[in-house]
Amino acid sequence: NGGDLVVLSGTTVRVRAHPTIPVPAGRIVLEGMGNVALALREDGVLTGEFRVTQPGFYRIELDDDEGVTHQGSPDHLIDLIDDLPPIVAIREPGRDTRATMVEEVYIETRASDDFGLARLEIVYAVNGGEEQTIPLLDGTGELLREASTGHTLFLDEFGLEPGDLIAYYARGLDNGPNAEERETLTDIYFVTIRPFQQDFRQADQGGGGGGGGGGMGAAGAEGRFSQRQRDIVAA
Repeated sequence: NGGDLVVLSGTTVRVRAHPTIPVPAGRIVLEGMGNVALALREDGVLTGEFRVTQPGFYRIELDDDEGVTHQGSPDHLIDLIDDLPPIVAIREPGRDTRATMVEEVYIETRASDDFGLARLEIVYAVNGGEEQTIPLLDGTGELLREASTGHTLFLDEFGLEPGDLIAYYARGLDNGPNAEERETLTDIYFVTIRPFQQDFRQADQGGGGGGGGGGMGAAGAEGRFSQRQRDIVAA
């Protein structure tokens, strides 16, 4: 319902021109991009379309019954804006976690895009192995600018053992100019598989002090090893 255009490159613009008096013909004049003929409907409205590939100006020209051309509109602006990549975040659990091999881990993701989301998915790998993809949004339905969805990992289906590590992140894609997919990845998060029970005994005083120190040292070594695993997988 207006003249100026601020659009993404590659946008198709459909024009409906309503002359104040009947005219036999008209056209869209595009600065540096040539002319586009307008089709005359029975109700006197002129219609046409063009694809925006560069910034500039356009106007409507109309012919009268004597074949004289008149400017039918002022020059209107054509401006291009960049298609920004999607914004993707993991809202739940939103941190590294520890779980037993039979627990369920729910992962909630949220994503948004200025034009529309093409795909949203969770990518995970067990112990640094091959990445697996879980589709959350495939873009085949209505084009969404915002989406919130999730998936539950049933850990008992993975055949895990204490000390195993699941790394996961979310990936969002949109349709950029020329149908190019623009990708955004979240931070990587980890689920560390812990034993069903972890007993910690306070060391006895005196001679037992050495044993207690050894226990804490082993726990510290396990923690450092687990962190080393996460660093390697993240890298």
